[in-house]
Amino acid sequence: MNTQDENNKQDQSAWKKYFSGKNFLINGLIAIIPASLVVGILRELGFRGALVTMGILFGFVYLAGLVREKISGKKQEKSTPKVIEKSVENQSVITNNNKNKSSKKKWIWAGIILIALVVIIALASSSPSENEQDISLLKTDKSSDYSEQVGNLYRNTKYHFRIKFPEGWKVGVGDGIHIVQKASFENSTISVIVQQLDLGGEVGFSSIKDAGTSKEFIDTVLEGATEKFSDVKIINHGETKIDNEPAYWVEYSASSQVLDYKLKMTNLIYYIAKGDTMYSISAGTATDDYSKIKPLFLQSVSTFVLENY
Repeated sequence: MNTQDENNKQDQSAWKKYFSGKNFLINGLIAIIPASLVVGILRELGFRGALVTMGILFGFVYLAGLVREKISGKKQEKSTPKVIEKSVENQSVITNNNKNKSSKKKWIWAGIILIALVVIIALASSSPSENEQDISLLKTDKSSDYSEQVGNLYRNTKYHFRIKFPEGWKVGVGDGIHIVQKASFENSTISVIVQQLDLGGEVGFSSIKDAGTSKEFIDTVLEGATEKFSDVKIINHGETKIDNEPAYWVEYSASSQVLDYKLKMTNLIYYIAKGDTMYSISAGTATDDYSKIKPLFLQSVSTFVLENY
């Protein structure tokens, strides 16, 4: 009985020595690199979240503690003088057996943790990523058969939206491959961009939030704009609602040049998603005129309505 109590104390002492306080920090430093690699792999595969990260980190901390305990135990065995007395030898055998049992339990738990990590990675690898899903971008249909215009009010019956452009602006079909309609006045333009997706049978978007986070959209805008302009600067961004639907928006500036003519532009873009379609309302003008034209942009954006949804 005394032997069992003594072994329990030794186990508790070992736990305290290698899994708490200063040694816990040391184990954490040892574990941080392999844990970071595993977390990075899982994030690339779409597995994210604080619980996943903490679970992996503490799992590796536990393994690091076991390894350090094992190494320390071997060093102690080498430094301990051999005892000849039979009674002491028997006691040593009992103690070693109990230590081996305790050690086996810890290594069993370590094995379970490793197996769990392997299973998680295997499941993550077998699940299709966003890039592997059968999703493609359809050609935007700008046919006049689906367009209705009364004054500055434009309606598209194919993509189910309407918008009222500013009075006196020239309204016409957009020149970009996905720009359905645009309005222009001097250096200012407002464009409605439609990108319809073939979702391969998947359920469509209930809102823009299903397509991604606000930060993801801002990063995409910044990446695309940086490829075209060298001095892109994000002015502001956020979330709002258009026609009572969640929407993201971003405001940025950049310099444009055509031949010898240089112009500093400021742009404002709103993003909405519904069903299988992504809508962007993009407005831009010369930076010097932006404060004067921006109210017209906002007024036009506020008239955007999704129909028949």
